Amino acid sequence: MKRNIPKFAQMYEVLRRQIDEGFYKEGDFIPSEPELERIFGVSRTTVRKAIDMLISDQTVMPKQGKGTTVLGRKTVQRLNHVTSFMETLEQKGFEVTTSGTVIERIIPPAYVSQALQLDSRTKVVKIRRIRMINGHPIAFMVNYLLESIIPFIENEAKNMNSLYQLLEEKYNIEITSSIEFIGAKAASPMEAEMLQIEEGNPLLTSKRTTYSRERPIEYVATSVVADKYEYCIYSQGRE
Repeated sequence: MKRNIPKFAQMYEVLRRQIDEGFYKEGDFIPSEPELERIFGVSRTTVRKAIDMLISDQTVMPKQGKGTTVLGRKTVQRLNHVTSFMETLEQKGFEVTTSGTVIERIIPPAYVSQALQLDSRTKVVKIRRIRMINGHPIAFMVNYLLESIIPFIENEAKNMNSLYQLLEEKYNIEITSSIEFIGAKAASPMEAEMLQIEEGNPLLTSKRTTYSRERPIEYVATSVVADKYEYCIYSQGRE
């Protein structure tokens, strides 16, 4: 144990790192309090303080008469590079699938036309999907893309699991930057039904405009089950 750092805090860091690295997986039980006392060479009080910290940050949950079980890990999307929702999930080891894909050509809402720098009469391709991890719905996505750059996109519905990969490999589109606004809201009845959660549960929201060079090519709105996902923003310096 390191000096000047409380033993319970050191123990918390070790256990949290083991969980983050998959040594203890979702649904596993961490060792019992007597076992943790022996493993770390600390008192029962120290063990309980460390576990309380894990409980407070929703890493583990006590189950009456059974022990302390590991909760699902949140997926962290780092915002210093343009990355897709699916790429972030797969990098964390999740099996990502898509359901309920609907592709249509529409006159978009005014805010989408504005984001894509289109006049009010220009159609776009609208793609709606539900994202699943390990068979459970986590996000509802609506993408609006320039119609002119993705001919016959309807024929690619089965390849829609990775839209950015499809744009890059099939249509030779270089994705160079994006502007993203992150917020929160309560799940509507429709969103609750699609994501299999209670109406009013918290959702993270993301509204992104994606660019190829200086040209906006996509506007995407995403609603994500809030307790399964979070964003990490890297900042440097002050203005």
